[in-house]
Amino acid sequence: MRYPAWGTGALWAAGARSAGSSAVRLLGRTRAGLLSALSSPATTTDLACALGVTPSAVSQHLKVLRDSGLVARERSGRSVLYLTTPLGERLL
Repeated sequence: MRYPAWGTGALWAAGARSAGSSAVRLLGRTRAGLLSALSSPATTTDLACALGVTPSAVSQHLKVLRDSGLVARERSGRSVLYLTTPLGERLL
């Protein structure tokens, strides 16, 4: 007798619902979500509120995406705005 692993049906359904399913498989759900949320420039606080994660987690993920050339940052007054690079847009 065998039993299927718990949640496998939900896993495949979640991947199909997400924008850029191949990006989700490559980057993970949170990083792919960050990349798609950056259709307009945003701060780490804005992104944390939008995705329901902590600002420190967003910052860590953004560092990886920035080091990979998928996201860029620029200062606007006292805020740092993150935006998707052309490479990040093509990935999505």
